[in-house]
Amino acid sequence: MGMMTGRGMPDPPPGLVEFMMQQGGSVEAQVEGLKTRAMAREMSEYMRRVNPRLAKALIDERDQHMVDSLSKLEGRVVAVVGLAHLDGIERRWEALQYRPKALAR
Repeated sequence: MGMMTGRGMPDPPPGLVEFMMQQGGSVEAQVEGLKTRAMAREMSEYMRRVNPRLAKALIDERDQHMVDSLSKLEGRVVAVVGLAHLDGIERRWEALQYRPKALAR
């Protein structure tokens, strides 16, 4: 209920509040302005504070699934993913590349 009513919710990230205060104009312009890696990162962090289990399901588990799937492919691969997944995928990909078993290949 708290999520639906907004009561008892943590304050939104300062960067997001500042961005929305600076933006005028249409909703479309505001949405386009949110499409940056920094804003996606802030929104992900906010989701983790508001509902950690939802963030785990929508971000973390999907990141891991994508890395697992990509790691099975051979040759050059191009993957198109949402901004909210870039940090997690990069972090997991680096960890996968530098595991001891990966270095032994």
